[in-house]
Amino acid sequence: MYPLYKGVIFITLIMKKLWKNTYFWGLIVVLVFVGFFRFSYKIYKIDGKSMYPTVLHGEVVLAKSNFEIKRNDVVVIEEDGDKLVKRIVGMPNDTIEIISGYIYVNGKKIEDSFGVGRITYYLTDDDDKILTYWSGPNIGSPVVKFAEHALITLSGEEYYYIGDHRSISMYGVTKKINIVGKIVGGF
Repeated sequence: MYPLYKGVIFITLIMKKLWKNTYFWGLIVVLVFVGFFRFSYKIYKIDGKSMYPTVLHGEVVLAKSNFEIKRNDVVVIEEDGDKLVKRIVGMPNDTIEIISGYIYVNGKKIEDSFGVGRITYYLTDDDDKILTYWSGPNIGSPVVKFAEHALITLSGEEYYYIGDHRSISMYGVTKKINIVGKIVGGF
């Protein structure tokens, strides 16, 4: 049986050798880096154009996992196995209304510098085929309408999201638990 002080001396000698070893410090840096990213940040690749011009198709973004949600934050939403990158425009207890494709929050029209276009949709037939104009100056063009939605009030745990390219973006309500990251950078 070793006396306690001999064990301490042995560990001290090993640490002195490791302290001078470059590989040891490289391993420490890698472990800290991996631990930091494993629990604090995630990397996502953007697939789609709904966040144009803020985030581009194919761009890689860094999302922070531990964050406070604020209005206009760009976040990652996970619902039904899908990951969406969208902007938060409605906070808990806000009222949201869409009139002629424009979003109103608490009765005030959103005037943002990052939103492109109005919320639109294509008219379709029973087979989901997009209808086109059959006469006039727009002949052959899809029939596009501006969205209209009645006033809704978000609950204490709900957020309203939309992409910056409003005319092609999904939008809707999600719960706080589904917001899994806040975009902090892209490359």
